[in-house]
Amino acid sequence: MTYWLRIIGLYLSSSLLRLLIFFGITLLGLSIIVTNPGHIKNTFSSTGVYDNFVDDVLNDTVKANQNSSLPINDPEVQLAIKKSFNSELLKQSNEQIIDSFYDWLEGKSEKPVFNLDFRDQRKQISDKIAELAFIRLNNLPTCFAVPETIDPFTAGCRPPYTDQAFEQQKLSDQIAGPEGIMPDATFTNEDLPKNSNGLIIYERYSSAPLIYKWLSYLPFMLGVVLIGLSVAVVLLNKTKRKGFQQLGSIVIGSAITLLITPIVFNFILPKFNNALSFNTQSESTQALINRVTNQLTADFYTNILNIGIQLLALGIVILGIEKFTRPVSKYSDVNKKSGIASGFAKRSSKTNKKYRPSDVPIQSSEHSKRHRPRSTKNKKYRKIPKKEI
Repeated sequence: MTYWLRIIGLYLSSSLLRLLIFFGITLLGLSIIVTNPGHIKNTFSSTGVYDNFVDDVLNDTVKANQNSSLPINDPEVQLAIKKSFNSELLKQSNEQIIDSFYDWLEGKSEKPVFNLDFRDQRKQISDKIAELAFIRLNNLPTCFAVPETIDPFTAGCRPPYTDQAFEQQKLSDQIAGPEGIMPDATFTNEDLPKNSNGLIIYERYSSAPLIYKWLSYLPFMLGVVLIGLSVAVVLLNKTKRKGFQQLGSIVIGSAITLLITPIVFNFILPKFNNALSFNTQSESTQALINRVTNQLTADFYTNILNIGIQLLALGIVILGIEKFTRPVSKYSDVNKKSGIASGFAKRSSKTNKKYRPSDVPIQSSEHSKRHRPRSTKNKKYRKIPKKEI
């Protein structure tokens, strides 16, 4: 009964150890990225999102508003927009959103709370556009008849304004208004995208803080369980030496599987990477988001490869220590000492016949277990048949 319990326990512990190394290390590689807000922030910076975001948005805006009277494609207007929404402002705003989400995940707040106010930037842009419009208007000839309405961006003549500064400020306020260049200059957590049921992302995934908490504890829990299963594999074997041999083989096999996994996902299963892409209305914005997700995916694969290499080295060390610490048996050189095997270099035989050490006759003081055959020759007595009696 004890024998079968040991065999079953050894099978279960070794199987669980293999599964836990693969899936546990995979989750560990993910948790290293997800639970590190600094890594997320650095990824946005290293991928050039802040440097290219305004240019990409401007290109999309120009394509979508080709019939608009606002001179978005004017180089000076675009320069004013780039100065107002510089990379440092975008970085601060994005990191504020990231920090609010991590405060929610860590239980510091009930939901992500942030408030981005771009009204000053909108005012700077509208003032610049109005200034350029009136510079253009002042270079036009004076109108003979004052029109009821005039578009300073497309007008062919200049009306005789009595107060040009007032009209320029009026145009700036109009551009910065609800129907202007930037109707919504504030962005809060309530403005996050909603699904068909009207739920915001943090309402849809209300269990995310609990999952994040377990991911934070994963390295410690995984280490304790792996050590426990490793000890069980060693102790449940017939000998500890065989246990270390099996443990080293399990670690090496699991490490090789981990090293192959990123290659499979990248080359054999490319659809897995495509599933991580986000779809947005703006092609440029989608390209920037996909650039970030691709970088995070590459970092995830890098973590798995690094851990896999370390596990492979650990398995080799376990097997190496087990091999070089084997005790030398006093019978290890018995063949040479008895003359069955020679210490000289082995010479090739001229014949095809192969000899074994057991074929060499050895003089021994021990009796053979085989009985000598009885000889039927020269019997002193013979058996008399019944007919002769």
